[in-house]
Amino acid sequence: MPMGILLHGAGIAAYQYDDNGNTPDGWDERTKGNISTSDDTSSARFDWHKSWYPIAVEQDLDTGIPHPVQLLGKHLVIWNSGIDKTWRVFEDRCPHRLAPLSEGRIEPLNGSLYCNYHGWKFNGEGTCLSIPQLAEQQTRAIQSARACAVTYPTCVDEGLIWCWPTSGAEAHEEAHNQRAKNGGAGITQFTGPYENFVGSWYMRDVPVRWETVRENAFNDPSHDNVLHHGYFIANRNNAQTAYTVEITNLGPQGFSSWWQTGDAGSQKIHCRSNFPTAALLSHRNGSSVGYFVPLALNLTRHFHGMLRKATPGQKLQTAETPGHPRKKNFLQLAETWKSHLVFHDILDADIAIQAGVDRNRALRAKVFTPAAADRQPAAFHQWLKRHGGGGVPFEQGPDDASTVAGAQMQREQLLDRFLSHTVHCNACRQAYAAMQLLQKVAYMAAGFLFFAACAAVAYKGLSLAVMGLGALSGMGLAVASKLQASIQRFVFVDYDEHHISKQSC
Repeated sequence: MPMGILLHGAGIAAYQYDDNGNTPDGWDERTKGNISTSDDTSSARFDWHKSWYPIAVEQDLDTGIPHPVQLLGKHLVIWNSGIDKTWRVFEDRCPHRLAPLSEGRIEPLNGSLYCNYHGWKFNGEGTCLSIPQLAEQQTRAIQSARACAVTYPTCVDEGLIWCWPTSGAEAHEEAHNQRAKNGGAGITQFTGPYENFVGSWYMRDVPVRWETVRENAFNDPSHDNVLHHGYFIANRNNAQTAYTVEITNLGPQGFSSWWQTGDAGSQKIHCRSNFPTAALLSHRNGSSVGYFVPLALNLTRHFHGMLRKATPGQKLQTAETPGHPRKKNFLQLAETWKSHLVFHDILDADIAIQAGVDRNRALRAKVFTPAAADRQPAAFHQWLKRHGGGGVPFEQGPDDASTVAGAQMQREQLLDRFLSHTVHCNACRQAYAAMQLLQKVAYMAAGFLFFAACAAVAYKGLSLAVMGLGALSGMGLAVASKLQASIQRFVFVDYDEHHISKQSC
């Protein structure tokens, strides 16, 4: 058993505790006397399998094919019949011979999910519709509960597809009731009444443990000036800023906090951490929304969105760009993919650091947290110990590739952008393909102009016209080279080479 890993029932939890209930890594030094639990001092456990999790951006999914995804270590498939336009989530496993349903297809005539191993078909409720190997009169097997696919409660809120990772009739009812009670699956019930979504969701999968991501994301203000120096208003020269931090209402569902620097005129930033995934930062101009989803042991999915103040009377809008985004070209979606490239640059730094944190935590190294700025990460560990059972109870197979830690990856794998984002994002996928096409055109034009110049020299000798052709050929090569640099930003850029924080003052 790896150090720092606790086998937790059928799953895996991330932290161990001693006989006094303290973590072995030192976080309890910062939590003592600093965290208010005024609204809920109970030690009630949070049930990881009875909560809504966002798993995909709706506008980025093709309704014509099934999409594989993981959640809490479960292998799932997202699909849309195309008939009733409803998204569904099944276990990615055919009940027949356990083939992945995500390798199948959507039948265009009746909208059923077709298993591509032996041709079994399932409707939206998971009921088996057809077993080709049986005669038509042999209906008993088709009607058997054992022939049904496993289904999970699914909904669409805030432009995201959500899944409740427990199956069965009771789970569907419980999921529906919780969504109705909270006014949605997401965190919009915590936003102000006059806020609207800006742009589209940014989503990326990072090879880092959920606990490490959640300890930091939207919860560690003092790292911004240092790690993200040079982006927006972050400046490492302000790293010495003193913080006032207060944690309140720590209970089974999360905690609230606010922080403020000691600078004159600084605004108070409020944060709501709503577990298992949501975080909301509120400031004078609007809010930032983040969801951090535990896909597998060393794989976490980020969703980031921005809210801004709107006129009174307007309601929160979804994250969908006006019009159908899949019908727009890459120029019309430029605002989206350009913003995603900036998010990549910022998140690369977090990934590089957090993969190392995972490595060191596995060695049970202890933290030392003397500053008030560490109170929010400490509050997360307090929640994890008191209510979260020590960590996410993943379902994990012994040979699951997702158990590979980010710290064990090569840089190109760790900071991969293509498989972790581009292939999933409609705007970035279009921009990547369009730039590749433009690059081919530029190379072809440069080649044609070069040979034309050579032919002209052989026929008429050197002239201004020939020199012009040569210059245009060179410009074509320059454009192709520039496009290559842009294309690479959708694939991989080494954090050490591009990130401003790595440069000396």
